[in-house]
Amino acid sequence: MAAQKDKCTVKWAEREASESLQDLVESLQAELEAEQKKRVRAETAANSLQSQLRDAFVREHELRSELVEARREDLESQCGHSSLSKERELVDRGVAGHYPWEEMEQAKCQHDERTAPRLRPLLKTEFQYEGGVDTTPEIITKEIPYSAIELAKLQERAAYWAGGLDPMERGDPVSIPTPGPDQIT
Repeated sequence: MAAQKDKCTVKWAEREASESLQDLVESLQAELEAEQKKRVRAETAANSLQSQLRDAFVREHELRSELVEARREDLESQCGHSSLSKERELVDRGVAGHYPWEEMEQAKCQHDERTAPRLRPLLKTEFQYEGGVDTTPEIITKEIPYSAIELAKLQERAAYWAGGLDPMERGDPVSIPTPGPDQIT
């Protein structure tokens, strides 16, 4: 009888262990399904957000182009210059210069003595002819950026060599008249 009792307790323990394992497997499967559903919802939300973001970028691009066009039309109506059409043609062809007509016309319309103009790089263009034949020259364009100090030095040098200008404009300290050595502070 003791052997039968031990056999029953072992079977009962095995059955409880298998039931607990089955319960554990079922709970793990339920958690796995919940995680998969959660991942699918997250992917769907991410895809939805990406498509909304893509649409927003397209809309922003459209609005920016409309704004640029409205600015051009407004500038044309304010200044009354037709030279902006040249710039529009260049932009439409995909050619944007270093010295856009739009900014030049805008600077002319809104000229203020107190503000310094924006500095642009110097564009140096060279034509090289091979063998003295001028049918197909090789065009070399170099962009030479100048700092404000270098531009001031170049302007000073140009004014000095022009001569006949005010000594202050020439930057010649020797020819600047001073009242006397005692009055210099």
